[in-house]
Amino acid sequence: MKKLLALSLVLFYSLYGFSQSESEKRMPRNFLYAEILGSSYFYSFNYERTVFNKTSLTITIRAGLGFAPTTFISWYTFTSHFIFGRKKHFLEAASGITCIQSGDLAIAVPIMFSWRYHGKKGMFMRIGLCVMPIFHKEIEGVLGWPGFSIGKGF
Repeated sequence: MKKLLALSLVLFYSLYGFSQSESEKRMPRNFLYAEILGSSYFYSFNYERTVFNKTSLTITIRAGLGFAPTTFISWYTFTSHFIFGRKKHFLEAASGITCIQSGDLAIAVPIMFSWRYHGKKGMFMRIGLCVMPIFHKEIEGVLGWPGFSIGKGF
């Protein structure tokens, strides 16, 4: 009985170690995705790059370009993301800077908390909440709204 228990423990821990290395390989190095609302308010197109990837923590940096649909407002977003989890489901905390160009330049600091899903063949989806303090000579305040992203990792 002791031999069976010892063998079971060895198998369990060896499989556990194997699954950790597989989860490290699952997080792609690059992501391209579209975002609705989120840190660019209306919609944006983004590139994200993994800069640190360990078993349960991944750090990425992101650059995005967004537009408002009926005006000539553009948004430039630069953020860093701390992603916690393994395999397919992740929690994410992110912050950075968003420059809003509409004649005058406004600066915003997006703070995002999200649930992130990585599916088969690199498919990626994120749902979260964005809180954004805005600093401008005419508009100052804190805004908040949900965000949704979908794209592909490679």
